[in-house]
This record gives sequence, C-alpha cells and structure tokens, in this order.
Amino acid sequence: MNNGLFAYLAALLLFGSNGIIAAAIALPSSDIVLLRTFLGALSLVTILAVTQRHKLQAPSRPREAAALLLSGAALGASWIFLFRAYQTIGVGVSSLLYYSAAPSSSWRSPRSSLAKS
Repeated sequence: MNNGLFAYLAALLLFGSNGIIAAAIALPSSDIVLLRTFLGALSLVTILAVTQRHKLQAPSRPREAAALLLSGAALGASWIFLFRAYQTIGVGVSSLLYYSAAPSSSWRSPRSSLAKS
C-alpha cells in the first residue's frame, strides 16, 4: 500500500470515528474541544518542526490576524455545539444536521445563483 493511500485511509478513520468517540467521552463538550484543539495544534507544530517544509509566520496585517482569530473562534463554537449534539441527540442525527446546514442555507445567500432565479 502506498503512502498516499495509507494517509487517506487514516484520515478517513480518524474523521469517521470522531462522533462515536466524542459521544462516549464523559466530559463537557467545551473540554473535549479544548483538548482536541491543543492536541491538534501540538501535532501540527511537531510535524512542521520535524519535516521543516514550511516556516511558521504571523499574519502581516492586523485585518488578517483579526480574521484568523474570528474564524478560529467560530470553528471552536461550531465544534462545541457539534460535540454537545453528539452527546444529546446521537451521532447520526447530529452529523446529518451539522453537515447539511451549510448547503441548505446557501440558497439564501445574495450571491447564490439560486437566489437570483
């Protein structure tokens, strides 16, 4: 099995088991998200440091930094709600609602081709 296929299958396994594992953890959803974020950041920094492919640098403009912070906070809030839903209504329904929310609301966007017809 080549490296690319192995990495792809590992990513699918991690992504697919996310809800099942999160639903079984007896912690508040905010704690799960905090631990997940720290582990992800630590893993990313470790991989980047070991491979030395990319140099980390801070955003050069304040607007970029603000946009990064805002998008990070939105992603964190989204994960908190998702993991709470995993614990409350189950993995299947939570995943279905979470992943169908963006496509189902995009038709209301003023830039959407569906909104103009």
